[in-house]
Amino acid sequence: MNANAPGRFSRWLSTDIGPILRARGWTKTGPTFHLRQPQGWGVVNFQKSPWGSRDETRFTINLGVALDALAPIFDRDPAKKPPSSMCEWSDRIGSFLEPARDTWWIVNGGSDLEALTNEIGPVVVDLALPPINERLTAEGFLRAMRLDNPVGQVGYPWKVLALLDPGPDDTRGRKNAPLA
Repeated sequence: MNANAPGRFSRWLSTDIGPILRARGWTKTGPTFHLRQPQGWGVVNFQKSPWGSRDETRFTINLGVALDALAPIFDRDPAKKPPSSMCEWSDRIGSFLEPARDTWWIVNGGSDLEALTNEIGPVVVDLALPPINERLTAEGFLRAMRLDNPVGQVGYPWKVLALLDPGPDDTRGRKNAPLA
């Protein structure tokens, strides 16, 4: 059995985190979980730090939503599972923590993987899945964009608005809808 950190991390994702998300309809490809809904994809990506080693794997959790109607923005096929980098809405889990902060966890030879699962499982289920689910329809996506203090990044917001909710032309000739 390979006891290096990257191997432990991969097994932990498959055997401990995987069942939590699969029970909610998510599928796993590598370090990324996808949920297919009628209007698009939800994405939960466990990103490993590029500065890891055989002895230590650091990771964070990226969240994303890729709506079929917005596929032209990134020139992607809406039928295919998108990587988190090709989602029209994205954020890191740290934005939903109190206090909000970029958060990385560590897996090494001494990591208590059961304790890590007990920490990460509720973070994913209670903090990551609700904002993803909220944005998995055009209406929910627009509602989240129009919040006074929206969380996450929306790539090409003017294009998103033009595709999801075209309003009157603004002075630059683009279609837009008021955000307030």
